[in-house]
Amino acid sequence: MKGPTLAAALVLTCLSAQTAADAPAQSASGRIVGKWTWTRTDTKCVETQEYRADGTLTVVSGAEKSSNTYVIAPEATANGFHKLTVKIVKDTGGKDCFDIDKDNTGTTATHYVMIHPSGDKLMLCHDDSKDYCVGPYQRDKQ
Repeated sequence: MKGPTLAAALVLTCLSAQTAADAPAQSASGRIVGKWTWTRTDTKCVETQEYRADGTLTVVSGAEKSSNTYVIAPEATANGFHKLTVKIVKDTGGKDCFDIDKDNTGTTATHYVMIHPSGDKLMLCHDDSKDYCVGPYQRDKQ
């Protein structure tokens, strides 16, 4: 993952300006369900993540596609992020939007997600800070 872009930094600023009380009452697991898309600005590579209510996740990132399971923490950290644990069940390989061509089948990754109170944007971060994030991902309205 690359450091935050200007757009990502602006979204994070907007996100952090909101309080937990401003967010919809729906749980984090309910709010993340759906299809989310992010485009890397310098290469125009598109990554799509589709979270399902049954705890499965499909990711298409450039030429790579993976089938995953996920768990999102119901409670936010003190910084407003939800811990997201993703287990890669099957990685088909191919170069992803981060220029990595590696089979990650069987690995587990931990991310921290912040969902905008509108429910239309999210950021994925390396930890529960705004220092190392990807996004904003936009909710697919279709």
